[in-house]
Amino acid sequence: MQDAFEANDREAVVDMVRLPLRVNGPNGSYIVQRRAYLERHFDQIFDTPTRAAIMAQDPDDIFERDTGGMIGDGQVWFNHRCVAVDCAQMGAVAIYVVNHIAESEEAE
Repeated sequence: MQDAFEANDREAVVDMVRLPLRVNGPNGSYIVQRRAYLERHFDQIFDTPTRAAIMAQDPDDIFERDTGGMIGDGQVWFNHRCVAVDCAQMGAVAIYVVNHIAESEEAE
């Protein structure tokens, strides 16, 4: 994920997103249903603070729980895609939530 952001490879990042994608922010939440919308609004969804959190994350120090892994202070949540219907085999990383954290929350 960091390599894709560092290279500004938007297609690779979009390929890592599981739709529907939930985007939460200080002004509310919305669901991204379509890849075309994600591509058009890429810079708003993956804004500068979100990208900074991704790039600052130590891959060896990712908080994990049953729902997946968390980057930063919760800016991005991801898990692995199921390869088989029963999820017996897991595939590539899939981003399923982006949280835009307000500056006042970051300062706490």
